[in-house]
This record gives sequence, structure tokens and C-alpha cells, in this order.
Amino acid sequence: MRVLGKTYTVSYLPPEDMEDAFGICTPSLQTIDIDKEQTVPEELDTFIHECLHAIVRGMRIEFPNYRAEEAVVDRFGAGLAALFLDNPELLKYFQRLVKEANNG
Repeated sequence: MRVLGKTYTVSYLPPEDMEDAFGICTPSLQTIDIDKEQTVPEELDTFIHECLHAIVRGMRIEFPNYRAEEAVVDRFGAGLAALFLDNPELLKYFQRLVKEANNG
């Protein structure tokens, strides 16, 4: 998966390998690990959450501490996951726009 020009490897791991987390983004290694035993809505929230961490780090967005970053990423991740779950047609819309942007 590409995030701001960098290739990230996404892995789905058992919970015992997840350090008591549902997801882990490690920008220095360009990896995102996801707990593979989540429900679909939880996995969507976690995946978006970890992608947001990658974006924050890639864009060098500053927070006073990790707790502040986590609070923002957590809220935006949950909000975006809810948006997609409540409006599945948005994904088709985004796909059309991306296709047009890449072919135009």
C-alpha cells in the first residue's frame, strides 16, 4: 500500500502478536500490523486509524505528545469508518474519481 509516496506492508496478525493493540503503525519500517480477529467494523476503524498515523508521520504533523496524536487519529479514524459504513456508495464515488484522475 502506498502512503505519501512510501510503500507500506500491511500484515494481519493474531492478537497475541499485537502488543495489546488492535493495530500498530511503524513508519520507520513502513509497516502496518492489524489484529486479524476483529469484527469487520473494528478492522475498518483500525485500518483507517493506522493509515492516519502513517499520514501524520509522513507529513510531519506535530503534536505535543503521542497521547495527543492518538486522540486525534482515534477520533478521525472512528469518524471516517462510520462515514464509510453509513454510506457505502462513497467508495464507488471515490473509485470513479481516482480512476478519472489516473486516466486524465
